[in-house]
Amino acid sequence: PLAPWPPQVQRPPINALWPAENTAWPALAQVWGLDASGDPCASLLRQGVQCFRTDRMTFNGLQLLQRPALLRLQDGERRAWALLLNMDATHLTLQGRDGQPWRLPLGALPSLWSGDTLTLWRLPPGVTQRVGVASAGAARDWLDAQIARLPESTVPAGSAAERLMAFQRGHGVNPDGQAGPLTFMQMNRVAGIDEPRLGDASASPPFPAASPAGR
Repeated sequence: PLAPWPPQVQRPPINALWPAENTAWPALAQVWGLDASGDPCASLLRQGVQCFRTDRMTFNGLQLLQRPALLRLQDGERRAWALLLNMDATHLTLQGRDGQPWRLPLGALPSLWSGDTLTLWRLPPGVTQRVGVASAGAARDWLDAQIARLPESTVPAGSAAERLMAFQRGHGVNPDGQAGPLTFMQMNRVAGIDEPRLGDASASPPFPAASPAGR
């Protein structure tokens, strides 16, 4: 169950957010400077960017990935998507359909969010098909080449599988030896791939001050 909402913090009204996933993807795509018209994820894939969905994201995961995301919030039986634009050690910034930002303490989020998250990541050069788990092919070749460039102080010498798991352990990814999207997201950060980061597109301050909850 979700935790009680702190009464001293302004609650983002559900009706100010995106009601459905397909209506929310274009807002995230805009942060990337991309077009998500039509079928959003198919359109983005043609532009070299892949959609990622999970219902098990955590605070720690959001902080490690450091990328804008859509979070599915709930208020009773109502659910809708908010755009996460910034997150630091104490607060996060969410945005709704009208561009209104809410700056909330991290402790307020568990009352609204149980892990449903959408985000985007850039595919390796030359890869045009969706990547699930890359066991071979151009995506895996690129990943292995990036890992091979890392110093042995961070990724000790060993087999390709052992080095992959060492990279995963060092970057907050489950060290299962499976080259999935989260592993590629973290490698994109390490390799300096051009992707938006949390804070890049935050609304300018001042943010709305905390106030008693209201609709």
